[in-house]
Amino acid sequence: MIDLSNRFLFLHFRRTGGSVFCRRYYGERKSIDKNYKESSFGTGGTRHAPYKDYLKNFSNHDIESFYKVIIVRNPWDLLVSDFWAWAYPPSRQAVEERGRLRLVGSSRYWPVLPGRHYTSFREYLTDLLKVKARRLNICDLMHGCEDSIHIVRYENYDKEISNVIANLNMSFSCKRMQSNELVRDYDSRYGISRKRPIDFREMYNKTTKDLAYQICKKDIKKFNYEF
Repeated sequence: MIDLSNRFLFLHFRRTGGSVFCRRYYGERKSIDKNYKESSFGTGGTRHAPYKDYLKNFSNHDIESFYKVIIVRNPWDLLVSDFWAWAYPPSRQAVEERGRLRLVGSSRYWPVLPGRHYTSFREYLTDLLKVKARRLNICDLMHGCEDSIHIVRYENYDKEISNVIANLNMSFSCKRMQSNELVRDYDSRYGISRKRPIDFREMYNKTTKDLAYQICKKDIKKFNYEF
């Protein structure tokens, strides 16, 4: 998302709490100015767009000097969230019911293969490694502004996103769910046929851990993440 009038650019990588941040950001801006409009480009909007697309589409603005923010997340954790949100059958069914299947696979910023249900986490990771899906790494999204972007770590989301909000002179808040809230949310999303673990490490064995490393090794190295 980009706010030209307030010189702010948020590079939104999936499964990092960015959607909540964007909704509340725009909500407060519109409460202050009823004529406030979101800036966008193309037919798909700016959600999950890489930095280079902003430079291209807003070349008449000094994007390099904007206050820029991105949220990063442990790639092993992020891939588990991807699997449960978009690739595990009950989740896919929920997506279809909400009429959002078009977001899966058809989007040029999305990693999941179209029309696929995966029976295992290993199968999902194997497919991702084969197709080398676009926008799979945070490094790709922020390429070109690595030295000038403010990085928020999902693991410290509450504190670090609060600092960003303060830097923007805004008053809304964003917080991650607590463990008991996650349990209720997971049960409602995925049913009781299979439980999504709270600790992402429970989804892995040696093979899947190595697959995830091969998929996201740029991010793992760049942000010094460990399993």
